[in-house]
Amino acid sequence: MDKVELHGKQGQNACDLDTGAQRFHRDDVSHAQCHNGDKDEDYNSDGSDDEARIHNGPCVLNYVRLAKTPARKYPSSLYALAHHIQQPKLPLLTRRFLHFQLQNNVDPNNDNVALPDLSGLPFSVFHSATSTFYAPSDLSGLGGMHSECIWSTPSWRKGPARYDTVFLEKDPEIPGMGGLHIGRVFLFFSFTYDGIKYPCALIQWYTTFSDRPDEDMRMWIVQPDFDADGERELEVIHAHCILRGAHLIPVYGRDHLPSDLHYTDTLNIFHAYYVNKYIDHHAFEIAF
Repeated sequence: MDKVELHGKQGQNACDLDTGAQRFHRDDVSHAQCHNGDKDEDYNSDGSDDEARIHNGPCVLNYVRLAKTPARKYPSSLYALAHHIQQPKLPLLTRRFLHFQLQNNVDPNNDNVALPDLSGLPFSVFHSATSTFYAPSDLSGLGGMHSECIWSTPSWRKGPARYDTVFLEKDPEIPGMGGLHIGRVFLFFSFTYDGIKYPCALIQWYTTFSDRPDEDMRMWIVQPDFDADGERELEVIHAHCILRGAHLIPVYGRDHLPSDLHYTDTLNIFHAYYVNKYIDHHAFEIAF
């Protein structure tokens, strides 16, 4: 068995993935068994600061917390929320996620499996999360801890939407990008089921273009995943499976860019992206 753990501070649940031998697939992350969630999730960030910052907390590998305050003006019903944000697959994906949290030895994609009923539960939406990780080579606090904000909001600073990309831990025993996934967060949300709180993220997967970095740029190339209908390939994952934010650079073609192209459209119009390992020291240490 391959086992993936998302490490957090003492007392935080790990994110464990059980997969087939020699098999590393994005589905493994999406159905991470995180010890049945958290009974008392301590949201410690209000997402008001976009800048990376030092963190004077205990020395651990990393942990992620959703914003302290839920976003307003969102329906509390899962199905109404899916309609509100125009993500019709959200209820099914969330039920599959919870099913695997409760029964991690059963494939939730099996049509014969009875998925949990979430129709009567209240849901909360968050526009950001804080990732805190061990990065002594960068500007950090006591113990070498560094903190940054990950955004998933329909309007950032009263402007266009912002949906950040992130590193997701696939297997900590494999160094570099071989042990990581890239995803883009389209929603942070949480709900409580049977007394246990589940902080979640709705993400789109990115697949590596090759089994090695680009020879010229020395960076990995990834492509956003789409299903057979041309829609984004989405999954609901446990928020604790997020390692930190990722910075992507478009792989430009030979054609000129449209004169009216806005920077906020960058992650929507290109077919492939470099995973920028030069953005900071920590990224250079993990994305090789």
